[in-house]
Amino acid sequence: MLHGDRATARRSGTDRRGRPEGQIVDVLARANRTVVGRFYDERGITFVVAENRRINQDLLVPQDERGGAKSGDVVVVEIVQQPSPQREAIARVVEVLGGYTDPGMEIEIALRKHDLPHEFSLAARKQAGKLPTEVTDRDRAGRVDITVAAARHDRRRNREGFRRRRVLRAQGRGLPPHRGDRRRLALCEGRRPARPRRARARHVRSISRAA
Repeated sequence: MLHGDRATARRSGTDRRGRPEGQIVDVLARANRTVVGRFYDERGITFVVAENRRINQDLLVPQDERGGAKSGDVVVVEIVQQPSPQREAIARVVEVLGGYTDPGMEIEIALRKHDLPHEFSLAARKQAGKLPTEVTDRDRAGRVDITVAAARHDRRRNREGFRRRRVLRAQGRGLPPHRGDRRRLALCEGRRPARPRRARARHVRSISRAA
């Protein structure tokens, strides 16, 4: 058995500490169809050591099923024959990821080790195939500068917010005036906008120190 397999067990007795012991009767379901690990070739014997340390059994790979993998490569193998009490598990190489120290190899191992989706579906690939691979003159003509569009949106939002707050104050809602609104009103009326409190306090301190 490998880690994650479902099986039925029978209680066979207790150990020296009084804990119950059992033995496997039958394997109901196999949890590992593919395994990622490091490929080794030692004296004509080829096998794979799984990256999942809970799988403590080596997976034997026949010479004609190594798929061009070299000793030390990280590979993905498909289990052809599950292990039994009389024999080891037999697998074949289905994908060679590369050397263990290659850039990005840790991510590739983690994706396959935890069975995370890392490939686009067939429908997504078909939809992507309908898109053009080059930017046409028509696309360039209809392009809108993102910075210009964002600036326009900010100006429009500020004008709408200023109008909304001015209407609320005219209706007597008691909305406190915003600092930006006070500055805009002063500029519209031709007055000099008041300085913020923090800047005014620094100005007073500088005058007192000079005196």
